[in-house]
Amino acid sequence: MKKTTLVIMIVLMAFVTSFAATNTDSETYDFSYTVNDAQKVEKTYESSDVVIVDLVPGDQLVLNIPANATTGYQWVLKDDFEAKFIQLVSTEYKAPDSELMGAGGTSVWTFKAQEEGVTTLGFEYIRPWETEVEPEIVLLVQVHVKAEQE
Repeated sequence: MKKTTLVIMIVLMAFVTSFAATNTDSETYDFSYTVNDAQKVEKTYESSDVVIVDLVPGDQLVLNIPANATTGYQWVLKDDFEAKFIQLVSTEYKAPDSELMGAGGTSVWTFKAQEEGVTTLGFEYIRPWETEVEPEIVLLVQVHVKAEQE
């Protein structure tokens, strides 16, 4: 009887472990962007996914990333992108239209494409004072600046 119970428990544990390992339901996030005030493009991504945006020199790229300043979190742009390909023009936090306490707003980032090349804009959703903690969310936007759109 003890052997049968032990075998059943081992099989059950193996099944649960197998299910947990194959459960790939990751949390998804949304953001939008526009190029030269054209139609807004909505994107859904998982943390650390790479989103590709094609530009030509002179294009203006505006990223609208949901944020909630009331939580202490903010989007921070890593400084390891190639500024010769894309330049940060401005950044601002737009408060929500809602009067609800704790409602989220939007972090708006404006860039201008410079010369041809590829670089990645790395954004981290962090609480700046928490230095020993992994980012809550990572957004990677790979920018391809080309002389002509294909």
